[in-house]
Amino acid sequence: MSDIGVRKLVNGPEAFTPDNEFCLGESEVGGFFVAAGFCAHGIAGAGGIGQVMAEWVLEGSPSLDVWHMDIRRFGPAYGSPAHTLARTVETYATYYDIAYPHRERTAGRPLRTSPAYPWHVAHGAHLGEKAGWERVDWYEANADAGTALLTAAYGGVEAVRPRTWAGRSWSPAVAAEHHAARTAAALFDETSFAKISVTGADAALLLEHVSDNRVARAVGSVTYTQWLTPRGGIEADVTVTRTGEEDFLVVTGTAFGLHDLSWLRRRADDLAAARAGTTRSRA
Repeated sequence: MSDIGVRKLVNGPEAFTPDNEFCLGESEVGGFFVAAGFCAHGIAGAGGIGQVMAEWVLEGSPSLDVWHMDIRRFGPAYGSPAHTLARTVETYATYYDIAYPHRERTAGRPLRTSPAYPWHVAHGAHLGEKAGWERVDWYEANADAGTALLTAAYGGVEAVRPRTWAGRSWSPAVAAEHHAARTAAALFDETSFAKISVTGADAALLLEHVSDNRVARAVGSVTYTQWLTPRGGIEADVTVTRTGEEDFLVVTGTAFGLHDLSWLRRRADDLAAARAGTTRSRA
């Protein structure tokens, strides 16, 4: 190697992503796979990524849980050039920082807000972000009540405060709000949760096929269930509401809307192919 020399040197733009993770997996275009956005770790990850992508293409899913790298984690909100640029610049600027647990990014916010967002802000909400949505972590006005509860139960706040970095984004207000929810009632703003409408003559058949619970119940019923993989793993964690004879509403996690919709469409294709006596090609 010492005698070979350098024949050609190419400098190109580095591919950083809004969360400093790779972009892997099948796109919305069936059969079109992506392996990009390696954030300066392309060479280091090459062998493992090659194996993961080969499994994904040939078998339909990788053997490892790489959801944090799955291209479907970026929903339509990341189609905003301004937000994506601001967040990517922030992640690049803090690339070598030591990140404490649950660190909240600040660039490009707020991007997505619920109709109740002005009310939350007016009442002193401490806001976190999930998949571009501003979501309430707690209301700081409840901190004194939380301190009183924790003092009575544990002798003080510090006895229960998460240690080291985990305690940076924490407030005794959580104790008061948790106590109120358990002993009285609480109202949660779940605007950010992803919703999927499943309709048609085969809607019940499809949802029964993928769910581990019985979801084709009476109109108006709500069922908590999981969607399972062929290997017996859990692909999605959802509630299914039957809103009509051929109509269902699926509610899933804020960051999982695109993932779950894509996966359900694939299962619908597989089921249709099986009923037609054919095999759907992944090529």
